[in-house]
Amino acid sequence: MAAVDLSTASISPWVSRTASVGTTWQAFTLPDWARAVCITPSGAARVAFDKSGKVGDIETPADGGAVGDHYQSIAAGASFEFTRIGSLRAGTVFVASDTSTVNVCITVMA
Repeated sequence: MAAVDLSTASISPWVSRTASVGTTWQAFTLPDWARAVCITPSGAARVAFDKSGKVGDIETPADGGAVGDHYQSIAAGASFEFTRIGSLRAGTVFVASDTSTVNVCITVMA
């Protein structure tokens, strides 16, 4: 599975749809300028970032890797939106379906 590279997106907002995201992590590389990101899957899904977890129990998701214990759930028919600020912002977001596959729409905004 190859990461979906959105890093060269040149306008805001930028909408990207990816079909058939399975139950392992699909990586999406975000453009540096993106300050807000909205993820809308077609079914129940999970989302994580470059690092997830708690001190002493850090997970590093990987494209095509198994979903670990630390993720945010997104209900079917819902969206997850977050703001990226400062120098510590994640450069990659990982999405996986809860079961089977989902289509994922990611919108990045300046």
